[in-house]
Amino acid sequence: MSSDHHTPTDAGAAPTGTEALQQQLVQCLMDVIAAPDDAGTARAADDVLSALDARLTDGRAGSAAA
Repeated sequence: MSSDHHTPTDAGAAPTGTEALQQQLVQCLMDVIAAPDDAGTARAADDVLSALDARLTDGRAGSAAA
């Protein structure tokens, strides 16, 4: 019996790179929802979003050049 879904090879491994930034962004957005008037929380979410955007933009530029 085969499975159509992808399973990670090491489920206990810590996420790295883009996946880690995505998880950080989710956590930051949950923090913003919990404290919508906290400027520091919003700034932290913006920093993570900017880092993720830069990583994804670099990834697209690299794959387009190939």
